[in-house]
Amino acid sequence: MDEKTEILVANTVNTKLGRICVAGTQHCKAGIPVSNMRILGRYALVYLLSGGGYYADVRGIRRRVGPGNLLVLFPEIAHAYGPTAQSPKEDPWSEIYVVFEGPVFDLWRRQGLLDARRPVRRATPVEYWLRRMDSAVRGAQASPAASLAAVCRWQAVLAEIFTPPRVAGAAMPGDQAWLQRAIAALTGEASAALPVESIARQFNLSYVAFRKKFKRLSGFSPVKYRVKTVLDRACELLRDEGLAVKNAAHRLGFCDEFHFSRRFKQFVGLSPRQFRQQVSALRSAEAGGSDRKNRR
Repeated sequence: MDEKTEILVANTVNTKLGRICVAGTQHCKAGIPVSNMRILGRYALVYLLSGGGYYADVRGIRRRVGPGNLLVLFPEIAHAYGPTAQSPKEDPWSEIYVVFEGPVFDLWRRQGLLDARRPVRRATPVEYWLRRMDSAVRGAQASPAASLAAVCRWQAVLAEIFTPPRVAGAAMPGDQAWLQRAIAALTGEASAALPVESIARQFNLSYVAFRKKFKRLSGFSPVKYRVKTVLDRACELLRDEGLAVKNAAHRLGFCDEFHFSRRFKQFVGLSPRQFRQQVSALRSAEAGGSDRKNRR
């Protein structure tokens, strides 16, 4: 069967919040091979409508996926996905995809709602989410106002996906306030160097009790949350502020550049220098493409 593509949106109208860049559906998609992972340079959400296959990325994450799975792609993380060689021909891979970018989505990432450690999610029923995504992005290219409205509708879709309904009895009153105080204690400048055991004592808890409660409410252990926060900021410093690796390490409080580079590679899958090189190459390629388009 031949691959079929329908473009729903091809939008060049930017707004101060960001934009929906392109969206569409693909049927009988061949996929991106693991041997040739790509860096997209923007955020994207790929929602699998039928078929099955795999998701893989440069950090070593590997997942089997099927209908109802969402693949969340991040600007700087090389990835691959698609059907396997054993996928049945009578049930081909079909998807709806949305590519998006902008400051508001960077904020979502900083707040942990777009989480690079969880690139595969699930949302069902398929028919419902297909309609929600389609209706959210259509018409984004019509005008600046339409582009902004589409960004707002798309945020509503993301909120519905990534903020599931609260389960009765899952959290006690005051837990969210407690979590916010714990996060502030873990990541604030005044306490960033304190051992987690010391922070636990500030909450009159043992380390084990503090870790258990924090993980129940946030999904991460305190140590992993702290590392994630620091290295998310590291990506911003290297990508957006253009800091040298040594300066970024110093800004983030690492004892030396080597220690920073080692932890960064564990988290991102690339060394800081490789990360900066890929971002620079991508921006150069995009600038070249824009220049060629403007000369036509």
